[in-house]
Amino acid sequence: MIKLSDTQIEDQEYEGIKDLFGEGVASRIIGSQDALDEGFREEVICGERFLIRLAETDRNSERKSLFATYLWNGSMVLANYLFEELRSTIQSSSVIEFGSGAGLPSMACYRLGAKLVCVTDYPSPCVITNLTINISKNCLKAGLDSMAIVIPYKWADDVTPLLIANNQNQYDVAIASECLWRHEEVRYGWGEKHNNLFDVFFLI
Repeated sequence: MIKLSDTQIEDQEYEGIKDLFGEGVASRIIGSQDALDEGFREEVICGERFLIRLAETDRNSERKSLFATYLWNGSMVLANYLFEELRSTIQSSSVIEFGSGAGLPSMACYRLGAKLVCVTDYPSPCVITNLTINISKNCLKAGLDSMAIVIPYKWADDVTPLLIANNQNQYDVAIASECLWRHEEVRYGWGEKHNNLFDVFFLI
């Protein structure tokens, strides 16, 4: 099931969210050169503090950094939505994120008490290394009975490693943000094998 919206939203009702992708917040798409001390920048989502490190461009890789050098607005919108609207859905659930980038929505799920968060992105060394650093930095909060795991995953590859991470079970929730705009990759990479991987898909 892919959950985009329960109802059609009129333009005037959608204006506040639409602005998050407009010129007013263009500065929030921050490149790695603008990172704070020790390579991390701070984001506060609904009172929760996250330290985000952005991937450095891998000049030796054919695919380079696959856009993980930016903290995309869509990931912040999704993280906010998780905190504001999906607390009860995420809590104690198994969650998988596709195209995680810097991993902000996955870290939000961890903070919300997800039972398991499977964090995936394209198997590029610079992307996966940076993603692992972010998850380690932000997902060690005391008192949370949650687990987060980073798995390199290319769309259209065998989903067995993803299922093994969840004890061969279907994930309760799948999430993704701003990773479907490359239509050719969606067309050839997203196949029927994903249909039984999760129950509900929240996509921005």
